[in-house]
Amino acid sequence: MPDKILISTFIRGNPEPQPRPRARAMPLGNGKFTAQSYNCERYGRDHEKHGQIMPWVVWREAIKRHIRSIMPKPVPADGAIVLRCQFFVERPGYLLLPKAPRGAIPCLSRPDTDNYVKLCADALSTVWEVPGGDPTGIWVDDARVYKIVASKWYPARGDITGAHVTVTLQEEAVEQPVLFAKPDEDPVHPRELLPAGRPKAIPADKLDGIPQ
Repeated sequence: MPDKILISTFIRGNPEPQPRPRARAMPLGNGKFTAQSYNCERYGRDHEKHGQIMPWVVWREAIKRHIRSIMPKPVPADGAIVLRCQFFVERPGYLLLPKAPRGAIPCLSRPDTDNYVKLCADALSTVWEVPGGDPTGIWVDDARVYKIVASKWYPARGDITGAHVTVTLQEEAVEQPVLFAKPDEDPVHPRELLPAGRPKAIPADKLDGIPQ
């Protein structure tokens, strides 16, 4: 059977990265401090109580809202999933000048691409609310995503910011990994990277007398 594309869509908005738990120094008095970490989810909810919505919360909800608008609540996919993301973030001021390139430009500045992917994957895991239960997404768990292809761009002049997201359920045989292939050499299979003197399996009839 051919691979099944679960979604392939462009989500408008300003992509934001997933915040990471961080530690900060809290004063104890007498010139002493202690390290204290804070939970980003709770930190975001605390700001919401005071009328401040964190940008990453806005982007996460935009992803969920868009997915709900284009597809009914599905049975969460369970299998080998490929996630492809192209993030288009706002151009900085120097790239808005007339002499700046007009086409899309790779974004080489922070935040890191993997943080954008993390927030997107978390949003896709919790699209639909379930009364009295945990939210469900387009897959059973984001651990099912075995392959990620992601890139981060400044959009072409006149284009909008957002993310193009494609989720594919691989129903055919998953390709085998190939490591350290060079243009002038044959690909090297991972098992060939094991040490030459690696221990070999002991036949069952030779196990007598070996401590278990």
